[in-house]
Formats: sequence, C-alpha cells, structure tokens
Amino acid sequence: MARLSGGAVMAWGGNSQGQLGNGTEAGSDVPVAVCATGTVGPCPGGPYLSGVKALAAGGFGPNDGGLQSYSLALLANGSVAAWGVSERGELGDGSSTGPEKCNEMLQSCSKTPVAVSGLSGVTTVAARGAHSLALLENGAVMSWGDNKNGQLGDGMSSGPGACGGIEPTRLQHHAGGGGDARRRGPRHRPRVTNTASHSAHSPRRPTCPKPAVA
Repeated sequence: MARLSGGAVMAWGGNSQGQLGNGTEAGSDVPVAVCATGTVGPCPGGPYLSGVKALAAGGFGPNDGGLQSYSLALLANGSVAAWGVSERGELGDGSSTGPEKCNEMLQSCSKTPVAVSGLSGVTTVAARGAHSLALLENGAVMSWGDNKNGQLGDGMSSGPGACGGIEPTRLQHHAGGGGDARRRGPRHRPRVTNTASHSAHSPRRPTCPKPAVA
C-alpha cells in the first residue's frame, strides 16, 4: 500500500481476501485506489478513501494457520478504517463473520473499508499478525483482534466471549509497566509509516475474545 500526499490510498498485489480494498477479489499488478469507507461493491469511478494520515498492514502466511491479510487506515478526523480478512476480529467492527465472504473458502472479510467501532481521537495505529493497536490522544491504548497469547493486554488470553463481537478494548495499566512500547520488545512494538506491506507474521491459532473496557 501507499498513501498519497493528498491522503488517498493505492494498493496492489494479491486480493483473495479483499485486502486491496477496491470491492473485488481480483489481484492487481498495478496500483488501484482503495474505496471510501462504507462503499458497497467495486468502485472503479469512486468514491475513494481520502483524508488518510497513516497506514498499517497485518496478517500472516499459510504456514501459520492459513493466509490472513488486512489493512488499517488512520483518518484525519481521528477515526480508523479497516478492510481485508475478518475471521479473528481483525477489522474491529464488532464481528468475525463478515460483512462479506471471500474466495472459495468463504473466509469472512470486507472488500471495502469499514469503520473500526467506537474509536476517536486516534493518533497512531499498528497492526501485527491478527491483532491491532491504536494510541489515543489522551495516551490510552485500545486493542482488538486475536488474544490467544494475551496480545490485547486486557488481562485475559481468551474471552470473555467467543469470536463474534470484536471491538476495541482498552489495555490494562499495570504499575511499573510503563507505556513506552520500546520496552516491550519486537513482538509488540508498534510500527507505523506511510507505506505498509502485507508481510507474514506468526501468531498461533486463536480463540477470539469479546473485548470489554478495562
């Protein structure tokens, strides 16, 4: 993916899970414009996603339980949009079953951007494997997606409910733990730039949580 100077987003490559965000499952060897949030179906003539400040891409390869790929866009108004695979709550829209189905495996996905539920005042986003983080302007951190290994920082490693209600949850604060991601090691270090790639990571097969504010 690439963010243009005007805030639009272009994407290219594989697209079997809607990760190009253009409303189709067809891969592209040239950049295509990502559709606007809430678009239904292909958008060859627009509207297109705009006002993007930063991008992040998550996912992992087939050797880690099946190819998964999704994308995040931080918008100028402090909200976050997401598109791609949605089997582990990666999109943060309160579901792990849609809103669409992609490819012959009928994987849960969204081929166009959807709004990440309940987020505002976001200054930074990061995606890693099948979970994501958002830093808020007040210093709080929200997380959503896979929680098998405690990635969400909510004091649990599964639950409190089964996959199907995936929305951002606030990370718990532990005295002496600090909020500096640089201390947490490479597996949980947020990295956000204006370009992103769908690279392979290695989470184990998860039990998806239903997050709650800590």
